Amino acid sequence: MKTPVSLLVLIIGLLVPTFGESQAAEIYTAGTHKSIGNYFDLNHKPVGEREFRLFFRFNFGGSSIRNPESVERMIPGIRQINLYYTDFPKGMDFSVLNTARIEALLEAYPALDSLDVDWVFYKQTDCNNQEDAINHYHGFEVIMDFDTDINLSEIAIDPGFDDFILNKVFERNDWTDMLVVTDLTGSMDPYIAQLFLWLKLNTTDKRVKHFIFFNDGDSELDKYKVIGQTGGIYSIRSGNYEKVELAAIRCMKSGYGGDVPENDVEALIEGIDECPNCKEVILIADNLSEVRDLELVKKLNRPVRVILCGANNGYVNPEYLNLARDTKGSVHLIEEDLHNLMEMNEGETLELFGKTYQIVNNRFVLIKST
Repeated sequence: MKTPVSLLVLIIGLLVPTFGESQAAEIYTAGTHKSIGNYFDLNHKPVGEREFRLFFRFNFGGSSIRNPESVERMIPGIRQINLYYTDFPKGMDFSVLNTARIEALLEAYPALDSLDVDWVFYKQTDCNNQEDAINHYHGFEVIMDFDTDINLSEIAIDPGFDDFILNKVFERNDWTDMLVVTDLTGSMDPYIAQLFLWLKLNTTDKRVKHFIFFNDGDSELDKYKVIGQTGGIYSIRSGNYEKVELAAIRCMKSGYGGDVPENDVEALIEGIDECPNCKEVILIADNLSEVRDLELVKKLNRPVRVILCGANNGYVNPEYLNLARDTKGSVHLIEEDLHNLMEMNEGETLELFGKTYQIVNNRFVLIKST
């Protein structure tokens, strides 16, 4: 049952403190106030090489941060904080609610108290009823600039780690003018180190033409990730190692993946749009992650070469076999390249690491292991 608007206004008044001369109230009064149709009217992609953004969500009418764990990614280099809220009920004074939201952020990250930050408050007016308003974005967008001494090619790798797949695959395959689409979620650290070490030792503008890095949603709450619109995708042309590394760091700082599935296909689609002249499309994927958006594969019009990281445990994720098969591409393991997957017929089997994968209803499925 929908909450009547009059009751909603009463609830808001009960849930948040009285608007007083608090620090949050001063911030709200002194900030810049703007009106827009909705959140998506603005371009939210980072504009600076050293810029990244975090998002903190609220429920419609609520003042409790729903993803407080993202505070751990805050750094002192905060330049601007935007708050998005809806103008519903129309004409209502939202000072009390928005001040409570500011107080929640100050409580979660007390260091804000000593930082010189520009605050901008965006009232979204494109909502004519409660349902419209609920479906808008409610929350903060924190824009940060960072300086870092991180060297991605020197990420510490466990001494027992032996899956040095990237060097072997790139050496075996004479790919040029590559679009390299890379999963940069948390479990990929040892492979990120391999990629950037390889880049340091190779002339990136001859073999790699464009990079796409993705983190599955820039710390968005899992239940709000929309197929094809999950985001957390960072694009950079090759040729300058430092700029490529900064784009990767920005991607890593802005999100960590959250749940297991990743937005691989969305990232591939954006990469092909950004670099239609790239000859080879390479996906550096996490074998232990599912593909969130495999249903979008029909939008891919190029063969995808999947370098499958983490398959040295003897399991090959069938979803990546299907992604390669559907695009007439290939899958690349540490010691083996799997071509012509699209030519396999119904019922045929593939043996990998003692496990049997069979085509059933035109899809690879794991049927047995030894």
